Amino acid sequence: FDFLASSLQRFIEKEGNDFNLSQPVKRELAFTFSFPVKQTSISSGVLIKWTKGFAISEMAGEDIAECLQGALNKRG
Repeated sequence: FDFLASSLQRFIEKEGNDFNLSQPVKRELAFTFSFPVKQTSISSGVLIKWTKGFAISEMAGEDIAECLQGALNKRG
């Protein structure tokens, strides 16, 4: 999720003027996560298991939205 957050940060830094980001503002973000997830609310879901050849065992059972939000928070 650090890679996603850093990519989003680079995109905003490069294209930010087109979004009128003259002041810090909170923006909405939606993303698609194409792996089995048990959705626990509209903004959270726990990874059930990896598929498609991915195997990061320590991520199973983690709240995917929380992981992404944590990575975004580290970058401000």
